Formats: sequence, C-alpha cells, structure tokens
Amino acid sequence: MRGKSPDMSFFSLVLGFLPWIVFMIIASGHSMAQLKAAVLVSFALAVYQGIKGLQRGTILWTGLAFFLFDTVAVVIMENLWVVRHMGVLASGTLFAAAFVTMLAGRPFVLSYAREGVDRRYWNAPGFLRTCYVITSAWCAVFLLNTVTNVFKIYHPSLPHWAYEAAENTFLLSGALFTSLYAKHRKKQAAASRSDAAPHEAAEQRSDAAPCDAAKPEAECAPPEAPHT
Repeated sequence: MRGKSPDMSFFSLVLGFLPWIVFMIIASGHSMAQLKAAVLVSFALAVYQGIKGLQRGTILWTGLAFFLFDTVAVVIMENLWVVRHMGVLASGTLFAAAFVTMLAGRPFVLSYAREGVDRRYWNAPGFLRTCYVITSAWCAVFLLNTVTNVFKIYHPSLPHWAYEAAENTFLLSGALFTSLYAKHRKKQAAASRSDAAPHEAAEQRSDAAPCDAAKPEAECAPPEAPHT
C-alpha cells in the first residue's frame, strides 16, 4: 500500500496550539498581573478545547499539565524562579512532549494528520514517515525557542523584541514548513497512484484473458447458457 499523505492545514495547527499562542500574547506585557491572567485564560481555554473535542492527544494533555502547574506555582504561590524561567519551561515542555511522542512511535501530529484521511491509510509507511518528518521539524522549533529563552535570561543586553522576533520566526517557519511539506507529500502520493493505475489495469486485463492465442476460437469462446 502506498498510503496517503496527511493534509495538515495552517488552521488546524493554530487551533491545536491556541492556548499556547494566547499565553504568549497575554504574557508579553512583562507584569505579574498579565502573567497570571495569561495562565488562567490559557488553562481555561485548554480545558474548554478538551471538553468540546477541539483538541486532542499529546498537545492537549501537555497544555493541561503545564497550565495547571503554572496556576499553582505562579497564580497561587507566586514562585519567582518559575516566573523568571517561564519561557524556558514553556518551550522546553513542548520540546520534551514532542520528542517523547517520537520515541514512543506516535508522533504528536498524528492526531491532526488523521483528520479527513481514511482509516486504512493511518498505518501506511508513507503516511507515518510524513508525520515523523513534521514532528521532527516541530521538535527543532521548540528546541530553538528553548535555547532562545535561555539566552534571554543570561544575556539580557540584547533587546527583548529581538528575542521575541526570533521565537515568532521559528514558530512561523514551523507552521509554513508543515503546510508546504504536507502539500508536497500529497502531490507525490497522488502522482504515485496515477503512475500505478495503468500497470494495475494491465494486470487486470491480463488476468481476465482466459484463452491462449494458439487455441482454436471455439475453445476460447465462453460456454453458451443452457436452454430452458
């Protein structure tokens, strides 16, 4: 089976990472009040998406665990170490979760890639290989953002907007790669099926021909239906 390529849309990615995107936007004000609001809103949004089935799989459970931890550590306890390392913890958590799904043989993008794809293709080698490639790309994005946030803590001389621009560039690059690569693999799968169609049709015609050219025509003719 050649399989089918996943159709990963930009919208499905945005929806999957929506609590994290909202967290980044609200928390960018650099005040404790905004950080607490970002944690609570993102946690509530993740819970809502889980209840409504708008999000599933590793990203859902990772978000729920992370924002629940932040609710306790930041909103209730106001732990300054967690506040200072929030960017590293967020990106590092996403990297660890994505990497573990690859080690477990179930890359996290499977949850999104299987939407709109027939179940008989879910375990096809080409389909799984595409999911591994896309998940690897997101692992690289999360790792780069983790490193960026480490530099932000220990090298504060650079302007804050430069670090944010770098993080956003990595995220947008990951989303763009996902969309373009999925479309590329989809075209390849369609081309493979088109190339295979004539060969399959020829095999069917060959199987359907019961007569040898050397046999008399009478022997090749199909038997007549019995008279009633």
